[in-house]
Amino acid sequence: MECFECGAEAEYDHHVVPRIRGGTKTVPLCGVCHALVHERDKPMSTSQLTKEGQAKAKARGVKLGSARPGHWDGREHLRQAGIRKGGKIASERRRKRTAEFDEKLAPLLRELRLYFTLQDVADVLNSLGSRTQASGRWTPPSVYRALHRLGIDS
Repeated sequence: MECFECGAEAEYDHHVVPRIRGGTKTVPLCGVCHALVHERDKPMSTSQLTKEGQAKAKARGVKLGSARPGHWDGREHLRQAGIRKGGKIASERRRKRTAEFDEKLAPLLRELRLYFTLQDVADVLNSLGSRTQASGRWTPPSVYRALHRLGIDS
């Protein structure tokens, strides 16, 4: 498509009436002509113009995105459902990582538990530099939970 103004290759669809004021019609413009329309010395990318436009709107007090008034009206249930779904996904990922972590340590945990108390096992794991998924430090309860997840009698 060619530039509406000079006939060069068009790079932008310029809104004749700004979208923020309800404009829907565009004209094709090349980078140079688009820069002139926006009173710029050099062509700007769509991304730069969008960011500048959003910054100006925020400066005027306009709320953007989901912060704008009425955005969630009648759709709050969708937001809450998304939060629940995200929580379930994160929980599943955590469980999977923990299971993989436990499986790597299973032979060592079985061997240590045959001869040592939970505190001793925790001390050995800490001295070896092994770290738990959650806090990083082994304690008797964390050893117990790992053994329990692996089905090893503690």
